Parts: sequence; C-alpha cells; structure tokens
Amino acid sequence: MRFEQLKNWLLIGLVALSLLLTWELWTFQPNVARPEGDNLAPRETLEGGSSLSSITDVITAEKLVVVQGEESYLIPVDHSAFSDTYQRIFRSNVVVENVIGYSQQSYPIQVEQGLELIFPTAIPKSIFARLFVSEDEGLEIPLDDIDRMFIYQNPNGSNNMYIQLYSSRSKGIANLRTNIDYHMFEQNVFAIIDEFIPAIGIKNVEEEQFREQIYIANVPYEGRRSSYIVSSLDISFFQRLLFPVPNSITEIRQANGQSIYTDGSRMLTRMTGNNEEFMEFRYNVISEELMSRNIVDSSYDFINGHNGWTNPYYLADWDSLTEAEAEVDFQLRLGNLPVIMFDGQEGLMDIKVNRVGGQTSHYSRPLFKVESSPIDSKQIELPAGPEVLEFLQQNEFFDVDKIEKMLIGYEMRSRSPSYITAEPNWFILYDGRWEKVDINDQTGSDVTEEIRDELE
Repeated sequence: MRFEQLKNWLLIGLVALSLLLTWELWTFQPNVARPEGDNLAPRETLEGGSSLSSITDVITAEKLVVVQGEESYLIPVDHSAFSDTYQRIFRSNVVVENVIGYSQQSYPIQVEQGLELIFPTAIPKSIFARLFVSEDEGLEIPLDDIDRMFIYQNPNGSNNMYIQLYSSRSKGIANLRTNIDYHMFEQNVFAIIDEFIPAIGIKNVEEEQFREQIYIANVPYEGRRSSYIVSSLDISFFQRLLFPVPNSITEIRQANGQSIYTDGSRMLTRMTGNNEEFMEFRYNVISEELMSRNIVDSSYDFINGHNGWTNPYYLADWDSLTEAEAEVDFQLRLGNLPVIMFDGQEGLMDIKVNRVGGQTSHYSRPLFKVESSPIDSKQIELPAGPEVLEFLQQNEFFDVDKIEKMLIGYEMRSRSPSYITAEPNWFILYDGRWEKVDINDQTGSDVTEEIRDELE
C-alpha cells in the first residue's frame, strides 16, 4: 500500500517538474545586453571605410567671404587661400573678451574690412573650442553654439585681429582677441582680392541688428561634370553591428524590391534609389534618460568606431528634438562641392544618426563607396547667381526671405549600380527643403513648382 502511494507521489512530482521545465522553456529569454550608449562597439570594422583622427576632420567652413567696403568676394574652395586662411584662424591663440555692452552689438561689426566665415550649421561650443589647435575644451565661450565668425582688425589701431562669434539660434554674440597679425592677414587675403569671386548679398539686412546675409557669386561658374566608379558595401556587416543577436534576424522581401531585416524590435531596411542601394536602421527606443553628450560628438564616435567614413563627409545639420532625443546629418562632398539630394530623395547620400538617451535609434547611409578619382570629366558652365535669382523672382509667389541657403552643389545621377555621375547645379534651401534651380527649364524650376504646391 505504501509502495503504491510512493509511486503516485513520485508520478505527481515528475509531472509537476515536467510542467515547470516546460514553462521555463517557453518563457526563456537569452540574457543579451541592450546596446547602451557607446557600448554599441563592433567586433570588426567596415571594409572600405576608415576612421578619422579628430572630430574636427568633419567640421569645415561652407563659405569664406571677404568684405572690402561695400564689396564682397567669395574665396573659392579650391583656392589655396581658402584652406590657408581657415587653418591660420584656428592656429591662433585666442582670449575671450568680456566687455560690457556686447549684447547690444550688431553682427557683423561695422568696419571697412573683414572676413566672414560661415559654417554649414551651428557648431556646439565644446567642439568649436577644439577647432583651435592651441586650445582645449577649457575655452569658455559664452554661447551654446557658433555658426558665423567675423574676423577684423582692432579699430583702435592694434595690429592684432579680433574675431566676432555669432549664434543664429540664440542671436548671441561673443568676441575673441587673437594673436593673428593684421599685416600677415592683409598680405594673404586682402592683397589678393582680385583672385577671388565677386559676390553679392541676396537679402535686405542693412537695417537689422543681426545681418545673416546669403552671398552668391556675381559671375558665371565653371565646373566639371564627372563620373565615378562606386563599390558596394556589405549589408551583413551592418546586421552584425546593429543587432545584438544577428542569428535571430528574419529577412522579409517586399514587392517593391526592398529587403527588411528584423529581430522583432529592430528593423534594417535595404532600399534602392537612383539605381544605388541605401540602408535605414530603426530601433524604437523608449527612454527617459537625458542625453549626456552632444549628438554631434556621440554620433561621430559611433561612426568612427566602425570605420564608417567611406568618403569625405562633413557636419551639415543637427537638432535636439527633445531633451532625450537628437539627430545629426553628415553630408557627402566630392571634390569641393556638397552632394545635394532633392525632390523626395533628401538625405539619401548623407549619413544620418538619431539617438535617444544613450542609444542609437536611427542610422541611414549609402551602401556604396565613391572612388576618389573620376573616370570621366567634362567642363560645364552655370549662370551667375543674380541671373538665377532673377529667374526665381519671375514667380510672383517667390519669397527671398524663405531662402535659407543658395549655393552650387552636385546632383547625383546613376544609370548603373557600378558608377555615378556628379553634375554641378544651382540649389536653394527654400523653407526647409532643397530644390534644384534650372533656368534652362522654361516650364519652371523644381522650386517654383514647390511654391505653387504650397499655395494650392
């Protein structure tokens, strides 16, 4: 009798153990750490990519404008004076001048002669301080960011040059005293002004305290349409980089030719546009953690950490969306011109990163590398800036005040996955969107069509 009871209890115990093990099996989750902050470090680096020595390698000026009385001149990017002047400015020793009344000062200061340096976007002050070779992050600049600088001679007669810093986001001004010698600056910049490009400002800002002028060349532009070979990047590298458990990825092929890779919470999309492949990674991060580092700094480290710089890329824009989320955009440059994407393809050639708290929530980029030397090149000419502006103003609804940038950049075209063609064109950033301006298109440029759409 006792033996039968023992068997029954033993059977009940085995059944209970079986149920417990079954429950553990069904509810088991591998102990995989989330990619917190900069812990998203790959075990390998991107073949064909490279790392940079400093974040300053992705910072550069968009325009250098020489002001001489009532006249303005653009220093060509391919002129030796452009790089020499830029480097000379940031090799100087600087001291912040704390003078009462600077908050009432206008920008740029009214002087007979000076040089304005315009960045593509605001540079966070911690990064801006690192641009000065002789300085470190201890340079206490009373601005959160800087996107324009004006270099001028001390009006009191000193030979030293001063730098006026300006933030368009905060409308703030700061002043630096430098050890740049005026006579050296005059010899290397002002004395060779006839080698630069005559320019005009397109906005009426004379009566404003903060004159954020947009300068355009007053003469036709001579450039080259060039073709380049491109080489593909391996999508499997980014799967290993961005997914904690690459073996858990499922591939979903879409009818439109896109491929989606997902592990249930993260999604990597491989898409084709303009005959070339691009990728977009998304991870729906829910975090109340505030960003401890600027998005430009943290994203640079993220890309640099896996040799993600496949071509020359430069900081083009960044924004803090909330206290916990921010985004950054690094723009491709070929030769001396930025590659501009427009008409629904904005950002495809750029490297873009979003971060929430300390985690990467979005990462998009081209899945190819452009070889450094063109295989074919043909000279072309573009009209002078005032002619382009006059063409735009033929549209009665066009508003010059909505122009945020006006410049010459490359339009990227591809008829084959193996090579691309980069063709110079005029572009404007109009009311937040890039548009190409083609004055030879008598039916109306892309931007005039955009203006009509906004008003309808």
